[in-house]
Amino acid sequence: MNKEQRREQFYKDHPTHKTIILSNTEKKALRDRGIRKTIASRKAYTAFIKHATMSFLRTKGLTYREIGEKFNITKQRVAYILK
Repeated sequence: MNKEQRREQFYKDHPTHKTIILSNTEKKALRDRGIRKTIASRKAYTAFIKHATMSFLRTKGLTYREIGEKFNITKQRVAYILK
């Protein structure tokens, strides 16, 4: 049973478990962003993904309003997340 299968099995065995177990590359990505926990919360991880996606869209030339429409949030909220 490899790491991925063990991880999936863990979530099947613990359906109410609130933390997400991250792979080494995901940990490194979070460490680069200043998050130093071995097991980061789902909230921190989704916030990281959302921020990365938004900054990528920003480099593609989208305005805050257009990004906000994609995520269904206001342009002020986008500006706050990306600041």
